[in-house]
Amino acid sequence: MDLRWTLQGGNFIDGILNAMTDVIRDKVKQTEPSDAELEAVQFGVDINLIECNLLLSHEERILQHEAALDLVQELLIAREARYPRS
Repeated sequence: MDLRWTLQGGNFIDGILNAMTDVIRDKVKQTEPSDAELEAVQFGVDINLIECNLLLSHEERILQHEAALDLVQELLIAREARYPRS
């Protein structure tokens, strides 16, 4: 079974984005950041991205990883079509 098409009308990317938005809105508590979080932000770490990914289920993480792999494969195919090896 292809799990990528189980989210909201078959559009995987929209489904993931909507699911992430809903989860964040419902589950992330507004708290004061710790010293470690502030230091990480100053260093350039995207804390929101980490929090979003930690809220995903195992299935959602696998789906997100599959989508990234699919994108890389498509880009490699497009590169080969554009710049064929001699």
